Amino acid sequence: MYKNNVLGNDRSSFNPKHAMTRQDFAVMMVKALGHSEVAPVNTQFKDVTKSNASSGYIQIAVNKGIIKGYEDGTFRPNTTLNRGHAATFLSRAYNFKAGSKTFKDVGKSHTAYSAVQQLVQANVANGYEDGTFRPNNTLTRAHAAAFLARTMKYFSGEKFPLTEADVLKRLKQKGYWPDGLYAHVDGWQSEGVYRVQVYQDTPFQTFTYDWYEVDQHTGLIEPMFGDKIKHNLTQDQARRLLFNEGYLPKNATLDQSFISGSSYFFRYFLPLQQTSMTFIVDRYTSEVEMDM
Repeated sequence: MYKNNVLGNDRSSFNPKHAMTRQDFAVMMVKALGHSEVAPVNTQFKDVTKSNASSGYIQIAVNKGIIKGYEDGTFRPNTTLNRGHAATFLSRAYNFKAGSKTFKDVGKSHTAYSAVQQLVQANVANGYEDGTFRPNNTLTRAHAAAFLARTMKYFSGEKFPLTEADVLKRLKQKGYWPDGLYAHVDGWQSEGVYRVQVYQDTPFQTFTYDWYEVDQHTGLIEPMFGDKIKHNLTQDQARRLLFNEGYLPKNATLDQSFISGSSYFFRYFLPLQQTSMTFIVDRYTSEVEMDM
């Protein structure tokens, strides 16, 4: 943060426990965005004139849509900033991905709900041990610096040290990929996210399995299509289902099997009929259909 001049050059007077003002946070954000030296200007706010040394930074924040001020035409630069407003400012300043998790004291009706979700998704906001974010609490300078440092790291282009083994391990931990199956991954990096395609290898052919997005900074894995998947049926359970429900005679032998999307595909050879039959078993509903 000092290296990038976000906190200024004086390391002896940071005062981490002091409250962060709206003006100081605006300056820090604009510096974090790459504007290290900005000349004072007249702003659209009647309480922020050219005589204010931070006026140029504040106007840049306005131009970027980060801050909007109050209905009376003021910015109130010396008013302390709360944690909820800080989250909102950061979400406007940076192109965070949408999130799905929040804190128990930041519900859907809260004005900072979406912003806080984004910060949680990016691991910028961790909250307190009791599961709260305390959006109405005054933001300290230490917490402001922490939020910005994590944000800058998130968007710095640092790649998550991800290997094929890491991906498969995380997929199995999340229940996205059943145990007992060999797979390999193929992917590429784009806008901070690895697009990962997982295959199942068989003696006959390589079949596409599923697509996932892996955040290169946090390692979080999400399916690219649809809701999160919980595997209710393993491949062995699906095979037993075919026999137990009478779809196959006991002398049927497995010829080929693979996974595609939400389905298991099984091709069995029937010795007496000298023919093969293919069945499709839904991994999540256990429904069976014959592939004609």
